[in-house]
Amino acid sequence: MKSKLQKTGYVLILLFVTVSFQAFGQQIEFNRVAPPDGNNFIFVTGITQDVNGFMWYSTKKGLYSYDGKNVISYKNNPLNPHSIMSNFLESVYADHDGTIWVGSLGKGLDHFDPESGIFTHFAHDSNDPESLSSDTVTVILRDKQGIFWVGTHGGLDQYDPETNKFYHYRYQADDTTSISNNQVREIYEDSGGTLWIGTGSPYADNGGGPDAGGLNRFNRETGKFTRYLHDANNNKSLINNKISAIFEDKQGNFWIGTARLGLHKMNRTDGTFERLIYDAAHPEKFSSLPATITTPDYEHITFINQDAAGNYWYGTVDAGLFYFNSEVGKIINYKRTEDSTEGFNDNGAFTSFTSRDGILWIGGTQGNIYHIDPLHKEIPHTLISTANVNSFYEEPDSTFWIGTNQGAIRIKNSIEKRFLIDSNPTNANANGVYSIRVDRQGKIWIGSTGGLNLWDRKNEKFIRYINEPNNSSSPSNNNVTCVFEDKDGNFWVGTFRGLNLMDRKTGKFTYYFKNPANTEPYGANIITDLFEDKDGKLWVSAWDTGGISVFNRENKTFKNYLIGTGIMSIYQDTDGVLWAGGSDGLYRYDAGIDNFLRYTDSGSPSGLTETTSIVEDDQKNLWLGTSSGIAKINAQRNESTVFGKNFGINEYALSFGSGFKRSNGEIYFGDATGYFSFSPVELTQKLRAPEVAFTSFRLSDQKVTPGDGGPLKESLSNLNKIELQYNQNVFSFDISVIDYAKPEQNQLIYYLENYDKNWLQANSGRTVYYFNVPPGKYTFHVKGANSYGVWTEKKIDITIFPPWWRTWWAFCIYGLLFIAAVFGVDRFQRHRLLNAEREKNREKELIHAKEIEKAYTELKTTQAQLIQSEKMASLGELTAGIAHEIQNPLNFVNNFSEINTELIDELKKELAVGNRLLAEEIADDIKLNEQKINHHGKRADAIVKGMLQHSRTSTGQKEPTDINALADEYLRLSYHGLRAKDKSFNASFKTDFDPNLPKINVIPQDIGRVLLNLINNAFYAVQAPPTTAPPPPQGGIKKIPTDYKPTVTVRTTFQNPPLGGRGAWASISVIDNGPGIPSSIIDKIFQPFFTTKPTGQGTGLGLSLSYDIVKAHGGELKVETKPARAGSDGEGEGTEFTITLPA
Repeated sequence: MKSKLQKTGYVLILLFVTVSFQAFGQQIEFNRVAPPDGNNFIFVTGITQDVNGFMWYSTKKGLYSYDGKNVISYKNNPLNPHSIMSNFLESVYADHDGTIWVGSLGKGLDHFDPESGIFTHFAHDSNDPESLSSDTVTVILRDKQGIFWVGTHGGLDQYDPETNKFYHYRYQADDTTSISNNQVREIYEDSGGTLWIGTGSPYADNGGGPDAGGLNRFNRETGKFTRYLHDANNNKSLINNKISAIFEDKQGNFWIGTARLGLHKMNRTDGTFERLIYDAAHPEKFSSLPATITTPDYEHITFINQDAAGNYWYGTVDAGLFYFNSEVGKIINYKRTEDSTEGFNDNGAFTSFTSRDGILWIGGTQGNIYHIDPLHKEIPHTLISTANVNSFYEEPDSTFWIGTNQGAIRIKNSIEKRFLIDSNPTNANANGVYSIRVDRQGKIWIGSTGGLNLWDRKNEKFIRYINEPNNSSSPSNNNVTCVFEDKDGNFWVGTFRGLNLMDRKTGKFTYYFKNPANTEPYGANIITDLFEDKDGKLWVSAWDTGGISVFNRENKTFKNYLIGTGIMSIYQDTDGVLWAGGSDGLYRYDAGIDNFLRYTDSGSPSGLTETTSIVEDDQKNLWLGTSSGIAKINAQRNESTVFGKNFGINEYALSFGSGFKRSNGEIYFGDATGYFSFSPVELTQKLRAPEVAFTSFRLSDQKVTPGDGGPLKESLSNLNKIELQYNQNVFSFDISVIDYAKPEQNQLIYYLENYDKNWLQANSGRTVYYFNVPPGKYTFHVKGANSYGVWTEKKIDITIFPPWWRTWWAFCIYGLLFIAAVFGVDRFQRHRLLNAEREKNREKELIHAKEIEKAYTELKTTQAQLIQSEKMASLGELTAGIAHEIQNPLNFVNNFSEINTELIDELKKELAVGNRLLAEEIADDIKLNEQKINHHGKRADAIVKGMLQHSRTSTGQKEPTDINALADEYLRLSYHGLRAKDKSFNASFKTDFDPNLPKINVIPQDIGRVLLNLINNAFYAVQAPPTTAPPPPQGGIKKIPTDYKPTVTVRTTFQNPPLGGRGAWASISVIDNGPGIPSSIIDKIFQPFFTTKPTGQGTGLGLSLSYDIVKAHGGELKVETKPARAGSDGEGEGTEFTITLPA
């Protein structure tokens, strides 16, 4: 076999250099806001952001708002008193309640409510000392304490919104604690809450001389000012008194800008200033312009700002915009040039603002508005000459392999080498590498366009396995796309011509084709990926229309899925979910239905684009190589984010199957010129969510203003529900997605829950319309995404009430009216029919009543007969016992009478012969016999009286009764009665009477009847004895245990109440050792007419009557039994009936 291996491949080892590019570098991207009229904004004087996220710009052309898509202008309309007072504006400020304040040049102060569209005007009135100090308003601020400040050319004003009055702080020539100048240019509150006022206009004489002005610190407690002024003899004072910029940076440095381009850093503790003058020896330091540059007298530093990345910016009127990169230590000046069409295109920058999303805004002196994203950085890309990177692999010792279309690259111990794999020394082209893997033996296998390669570490060369046309044991094709070693050590090779199984000992290959009828090297036979899941299934994906398959290693067959779709990658995440990346998106395997479902989420309702590789990070997020860029799916698998052009990744740039995670958690994707690499945590931490705002609500295309009794009870920004009437079911929302990094890439989708079936894409105008929505309860959901693909959701509950005739109470009325109508018609019909048939029905009713009465009488008679029958049965049993009892004394009487007759005859004989002594002895015997006759006669008399007492009707009167005697009497009566009826009757009885049992108030006849019934039942039960012998054969005789003795026991007990308790109890228990009562009938034995005796032998009323008698005495009748077990043929442990009576 060795002769069939190409063992001596030629290897070229070349040193190469990789270049890593960070997208940010020194290149600043200036994005412009397009004005609505297509020209420019003339001169931008102020920028601010309101609570909804909208940007507002004051210009010398009017007021403008911007939501990232639409620019709206607000200009003076002489015919509308509620329009803005002037188009020549000096300042703008967004208040915390969503309203906007605007300062103008010579036209006062305006307060604008965006909801109503109304401007409220404040102007200077010389006759009103509490009006605005001046109609030129240069700066506006509400401080952290909620105090509203207005800077004018007539001094500093404090505004009271409750009274609409202005309180003034003005320059007083004789008071050095007053403000230093009335022309207020800046109002700034530092992080400590101190208020700073900058005065002096760079454009004109302020009054008091050309150098009038100064910086002022305001003392809130005293209302006094501390002045900081230029001192020609002090180089730690201000360069100029005309204060034009105040700013505190994130590090707490306090910056002051003045006329003549004075840039200072102030020490607020001692009141000194460090003048940042340009030093030619240190051009890297943050400073103002060199003194050699001539500037006009009005030139000044217009603002100082620090962006979200920590870099500094300051503006000038005509000298341009200055940017200082604190990391590089270099100042860059941006200024308009003749051929400038992109980038910064103004002579100067007058104002700056940082919005909540970290975007830096610049207002130019030529009317352009710019926004810059200082935090945005593209995903780092490493350039590898012109090589296309296809795959990666990392060995346990961190040796890193990169597969390219020009060979393999190995990075070991920071030494980089490139290996060009080729067996033909005359061929200048290297074989492309598709896959790099290490097996369990530590051998490195490389799949390439020139076959399968095994790396010989020792000799640093490759042993190659290539297709030989006449050798069916060689690889099926030289294009080896993937290699994989399964859990059992089988080595699988994917090629352009099917799946191969390699025997690494012999070097032989076995082929498997998804379609045995088609073995050509194209389409479905191009294997793209191999994967073994946690259940040991081998998954095989294929190009073109080959789909994905499970290969059965036992019968060598394929089970196919997604036929018709090209699948490029397979991955199983940490939760065990199997994913497949295909030519039309991402698929997820559902084991419940044994099929793949396309992945979608609200951000990508139609699914992701072509997915070529899948990898999972340490936070369980999925990272995908797609035709749109690198996509991330969160750990909950319900949200996707795509990093595309905005992060330096062009469409269709990523190599298929190139996704890889290194041991340090970094993610890699290859492309045509190198690879992208990043830390998932760092990349996602930089992402910010956009803001979503409802800007307006319309009914039938008419804008609705909050309040005034309309459906909007408050501002849309605070609204969470809207209630509409049935005729207000045509409505629309204007919605803005607020993120200014790349606002043209923002997206908006919406969904009316309980109405729409799916999420819908908003139109380009971001207006959502709904027509003829039926009454009901809905929730309107909107989701906005920024250029980073991060989504924000907002929702409003909407209730549309039905018309009054379709409300629930209306339907209730309809129902009641219908019921009333039906009832009325029914009553009318009934009345008519009743009148017609009343006589006939009356006769029928009388006949029916007589039949019922007759039936009732018969039932009562039958019931009385049954009860009497039960009583007579009881009396019959008692009579039989009494008859047996009375027979004995009668026998004695008869016997002794006969003896006495004989003795009298003997007595006469002895008297006749004169034997007096013997005659007396005979007389004594006769007397003794007479006494016995008398005794047994009285006994018979007592028995008869008892029988009469039992048979007569109870009086219902309770009387003290000896329960022991009563129980003993009825036990014996029952026993002898049964023996009299059945000569074969054989049972014994026992008594266990409590001697402490007192007499109890009962009706003795009734309790006796209960005892007789229970004792009779007990004797009846013991006549069916248990057996422990196995069931007899069919036709055989059941054997009765010889040791069984049928016994009935009567026991009485007395229970005193516990200490402090009430009520003593007496109990009478009748116990037998019969077979017990089956559990299936135990709940029925007290029911009337229920009996287990054969037909004709019982009425079924005995226990029912007994139960009622005991209950009538205030007692209880309970039963406990241990019946025969199932399958034991009648074996049981007997039954115990217990009568409990109050003593």
